[in-house]
Amino acid sequence: MANTTMRAIVAYPKEPGRVEMIDVERPALPAGHVMIAMRDVGTDATDREVIAAEHGGSAPDGGDYLILGHESIGQIAEVGEGVTGLNVGDWVVATVRRPDGCPNCRRGESDMCLWGGYVERGIIGAHGYLTEYVIEKPEFLVTLPPHLSRVGALLEPISINVKAIGQAWSIQRRMLWEPKTALIFGLGSIGILAGMMLRQRGIAAYLYSRSPADSPKARLLRDVGITYIATSDVPDIAALGDHIGRIDFMLEATGAAPVAAKAMGIVQPNAVLCLLSVTGGSAREEVDIAAVNKHLVLGNGVIFGSVNSNAGHFREAVQVLDGFEKTWPGFAERLISRRVPLDRFREGLEDRDEDIKVLFEVSAAE
Repeated sequence: MANTTMRAIVAYPKEPGRVEMIDVERPALPAGHVMIAMRDVGTDATDREVIAAEHGGSAPDGGDYLILGHESIGQIAEVGEGVTGLNVGDWVVATVRRPDGCPNCRRGESDMCLWGGYVERGIIGAHGYLTEYVIEKPEFLVTLPPHLSRVGALLEPISINVKAIGQAWSIQRRMLWEPKTALIFGLGSIGILAGMMLRQRGIAAYLYSRSPADSPKARLLRDVGITYIATSDVPDIAALGDHIGRIDFMLEATGAAPVAAKAMGIVQPNAVLCLLSVTGGSAREEVDIAAVNKHLVLGNGVIFGSVNSNAGHFREAVQVLDGFEKTWPGFAERLISRRVPLDRFREGLEDRDEDIKVLFEVSAAE
């Protein structure tokens, strides 16, 4: 008799801090959908924020738990009636946000939702991918070549950068803009992947973070040509311009409100700052709004926020990841700090300073 249940890692939105592995009912496959056997699921700060009820965290359909996980890669296990173009065994990555019917959502841009009624798998209102099998519609899936399957869970954070960097370049079509230097705040997967993308564009990339200059993560950057600046070497963000010189593009990915606030104060003439992290916590930073306003106006500066990504960004991310493998063979896999079996989920959810990307190994490839 076929197994009718499967394991899932869940959080309880009404009980901050509670996370468990439970058995849930294995879903049935309706027409027009596919069943995915999950292989790897990445974890990041968003998952910890959902568990702590600091971000997202609502359960779907009035339930009391939310299956975690929004960074995924899996293989098609079964194809529903009426589905074409997907076959059993195909490697696929699923997008995160599901539309609410606003004009932008209807045109495939749920990441630019106007009404805010969307749900996000593993984050808010919809179960995520940290379970053995998932049902999904083909329109929310992006196929991946088998040679990228070991690092396919990086596609979601890459897609976030695809959108953010692409938007910055689109905004700057307003003028002659020939960027040569970029500054990234944050030594997590988003920051490192952004630096790699910018290096491939021929941009000199600097990454600023609190990790020591001789830490393993910082040393890793040298292999892809990213210059690391430790806060211990340049404690004052305001001094980064003097240290680096001209900075055309900045990307903030720390999640720290004081860093974001200080970054706003150093936007140089005709430059762009993208705020890419959801800042939380209780830290406060005084900002001289009059000075920032004057600085931005007189310098034609831009500050914009970016969140989530759509299927088009995911498809472009496949090409980016493939480009990484060609330029720096094997480097993307070095960003995966740990691979953790599903039954050791608590270990996988630990926030360790040395981690870049942690993957849960849900099941073995077929």
